[in-house]
Amino acid sequence: FLVVGLGFLIWWRRGEKASNNKAQLARMADQCDAIFANMGSVSAPGLALKTGEVAVAQLSQAGLLEFVSNGSSYQGMNNGVGIRITNGISWNVSGSGGQLTKNPEVEQIVDSGTVIFTNKRILFAGTKYTREWAFDKMVNVQTSANGATVHMNVTGQSKVSGLTYTNASQLTPGILLSVAQAYATGGQSAAAELARTYASQFRAIQA
Repeated sequence: FLVVGLGFLIWWRRGEKASNNKAQLARMADQCDAIFANMGSVSAPGLALKTGEVAVAQLSQAGLLEFVSNGSSYQGMNNGVGIRITNGISWNVSGSGGQLTKNPEVEQIVDSGTVIFTNKRILFAGTKYTREWAFDKMVNVQTSANGATVHMNVTGQSKVSGLTYTNASQLTPGILLSVAQAYATGGQSAAAELARTYASQFRAIQA
């Protein structure tokens, strides 16, 4: 009975996970449809659009990725010398020295906020920082599986920075970036077609 019960529990949890995945895929497909339907009319509150710039999509919850130092470490040296005072008694004079070394930089989520994707750039507005990545200044873009994280190199900045999504019910930064870049290179029709293609693919996976 216990084996059967455990087997049912595993089956039920797998079914629950599959159901959640299907619901997530359905939401993402609907969001792609919304991008297609609203192409050219997306609002960008707080962002002054440049001439010829069009807001393509918005991600309401995202994390800002940057490489920062994780503090410093002190490396000391001890060159102590023992001085004998009398039989059985000695006094140790400790040496001093060492240096404070900055720890290697590691990638961290340094802020969270909203991301606006336009046909010219990406703008992040968080609680502590704002960042901008202009398409005409990008020299390299790397995306992880499903576009969950995006790393970008732009001219004028020595460090790589990027975005990661923090809400599984939303489209990933990589997907939205690809739609925005499609608009930049092929215009509104190309971006709309890509958004519609994504929606069809999500529904095919869901089925």
